[in-house]
Amino acid sequence: MFYDLSDAMNYSVKKIVEQGGQCIGEDGECAYSDFEGKHCAIGWLLDHYDEQMMESTLDLDPLISEFYERIPKTITQNVTAFKLLMEFHDSRSLIERQICFDNLREDYGDVVDFQDPHWDAWLKMGTVGQTQKI
Repeated sequence: MFYDLSDAMNYSVKKIVEQGGQCIGEDGECAYSDFEGKHCAIGWLLDHYDEQMMESTLDLDPLISEFYERIPKTITQNVTAFKLLMEFHDSRSLIERQICFDNLREDYGDVVDFQDPHWDAWLKMGTVGQTQKI
């Protein structure tokens, strides 16, 4: 699906902004899918029809170990980048997201285009679909 780290990350963050916030499962934690149309940052890049994978509560490393053949190569070849993206997505406060975003830009600014407005929109969004005032 995605051959380029920048395209994958930008697609994922655009989708998070479009859905209005994080994807939270029944347990109150971030989920790959809520099966009602929302996904987490990584969930947008996975096969939405693979219920077993989308229902998983595994962190990224064990998810890759368990479903390696079904995980997009863009993720398996850039695990550290996607861990940072997940941390950015999962952060529950503006300051945490700012720190994560700064880390993403510092580590991947030479290969990922962070200029589009959806990055700033996600940075300023609150958690669980609520906008946080800054």
